[in-house]
Amino acid sequence: METTFQNYYSYSTGIERFGASIPFYYNPKVQDQYNFKAASITKEEWEDAGNTGFPYSPFAMTYNHQGKKILLMRIPSYNVTSKEATRNVKTYEMLLKKYQDQVDVLVLDQTHNPGGSVSYVQDLAELFLKSPGPGIAFAPRADREWLRRWNSFLSEPDLSIFEKNFIQQIYREIDEANDAGDFLAPPIPLTSISGTIPGKYVWQKPVLLLIDELCGSGGDAFPMIMKGNQAATLWGHRTSGLGGNVDAISPLPITKADLKLTRSLFFLANANDTIPDGPLIENNGVEPDVNRDYGYQDLMEGYTSYIQDFSDYAVGLASPAS
Repeated sequence: METTFQNYYSYSTGIERFGASIPFYYNPKVQDQYNFKAASITKEEWEDAGNTGFPYSPFAMTYNHQGKKILLMRIPSYNVTSKEATRNVKTYEMLLKKYQDQVDVLVLDQTHNPGGSVSYVQDLAELFLKSPGPGIAFAPRADREWLRRWNSFLSEPDLSIFEKNFIQQIYREIDEANDAGDFLAPPIPLTSISGTIPGKYVWQKPVLLLIDELCGSGGDAFPMIMKGNQAATLWGHRTSGLGGNVDAISPLPITKADLKLTRSLFFLANANDTIPDGPLIENNGVEPDVNRDYGYQDLMEGYTSYIQDFSDYAVGLASPAS
């Protein structure tokens, strides 16, 4: 995709594999044991809400466990087009509203998620935030390539005065960091002028977010936002820590091999617009609140214990101690 100021704020690079629509733990054995019931938005409901075409059909199921009803819903990938993202967010929002009063807790499955569109990540996170909160910020390399890129944004048509001033401000900050010999420039919000994202608070019940080591890029960013805004309890394994945007440097002169390099580091935005002192997402990932690995034993038994464990914990969230 051609890099422009507008679509630069809509997409980030994610790996091109994983992202299966069906959870890795779903199979006939667990279907029989848990009696999952499909949750969906019908075409009639979609059109009655003023939409055209067809709704997105994510993996979404309801089931009963220990006297509580659970909505299990999957986000397989953030690697979508702008049009798909708009449709998908509307579908997820309608699903959450439809089943809000029918279930006690949401298990949101983001395992094996390879990332993709940053704006899609933040638009989905909005559905769970009680109030405006920090989104994704990233610190680019303070080098001439980033200066060239931001300078090129100024030649685009139909930019407002505000947008031009913003671009010029970012250019100056990168230029000053480059002149000072800094490795990174000051943080930049990824999808808007501000690093804050609004909170729609569509879902107002507990959320258990499933993560694993195969979540990367946007698959790191979504749990980072949810955890940083206290919008969900993270359950599973630390995410992979794939970090910020990736630029291709290819082909190499002798081997003709393709090479991609991370050219920015991302983290949760803060009021001071500064780079955090602690570990960044790059190479570190996002730590779960509750650690639960899966392995050979889970595979051999058909992941029944894995589902039981996250269902048990979800029920606990829906039944807080008095």
